[in-house]
Amino acid sequence: MNSRIKIFAYSLLFFSCLLSSQAHSEAWEVRLGLAPVFGTEFRTDLKQGLGGGAYFDLGINDYVSLELAGGYVNHFMGDGAAYSLFHVGAGATFNLDVIAFGVGLAWIPFATVRLGFIQTQDDDVVLESGLGVAIALGLDYIFDESFSLGLAFDYHGLLTNFNGLPAYLGISFRLGFRWLDF
Repeated sequence: MNSRIKIFAYSLLFFSCLLSSQAHSEAWEVRLGLAPVFGTEFRTDLKQGLGGGAYFDLGINDYVSLELAGGYVNHFMGDGAAYSLFHVGAGATFNLDVIAFGVGLAWIPFATVRLGFIQTQDDDVVLESGLGVAIALGLDYIFDESFSLGLAFDYHGLLTNFNGLPAYLGISFRLGFRWLDF
């Protein structure tokens, strides 16, 4: 069986099990957020980048959300070659804990795993593109029922060519708006 089909099948199985096991959960949440992003491949022959990202989370329960996310980073700072990176994907976010500081104030560490599409290009020439994975670790500060502010470290890898995008890191400051009990 083709490896792309296996990844898709396992992802579909994971999400269907996740949804069926949480069918009676009470805590629904919808989050929409924007994030300025700093991106790097930690290579001296490539420039550093700035860009933006957006995410949409649908909370299944207090611990798990389904997420759609995407972003664009233009690499123009420093030495080396300039390029841009675009990514879009879907996955799951897992709240690892809730660290409360009084009424309504909380830090929430999280981990996210997404599968999707990644493309790097130089002007109009596509350098690399294909199926990618994003793994994020971060911390959100919930300062009232509607707003959150956080920091995330996103690792992006190109699954269709492990040599094409060896280690891409996006560091983003997240500003989120939450709707509870949707």
